[in-house]
Amino acid sequence: MVEAITSYEEFRQFISSEELAIVDFYADWCGACKSISPVFETLSKKFGTIKFRKVNAEEQKRLSQEVGIRGFPTFVVFRKGEIIHLMAGANPIELETLVQNASSLVA
Repeated sequence: MVEAITSYEEFRQFISSEELAIVDFYADWCGACKSISPVFETLSKKFGTIKFRKVNAEEQKRLSQEVGIRGFPTFVVFRKGEIIHLMAGANPIELETLVQNASSLVA
């Protein structure tokens, strides 16, 4: 199961590593977030060279504002604290493509 990030400090530490990290910004009330969540879970198991986490954007508003989240769900790829790619929406094919493209960056 993809773990949730529950603090700003945990988030900064998570995204600052050398490893690629993908974060799912979601809201509990968001139906599209709920429908794409199993796909994100499956991809986290399939692509073990990438770190996966999720953030409840309403509980962690500071993180959402800092990253620039404007809708749910939004998936953000980070490396060394920098945003590599951002994808908004619950399209399973686009999400898998995002993760595949990210995995090609892993040396």
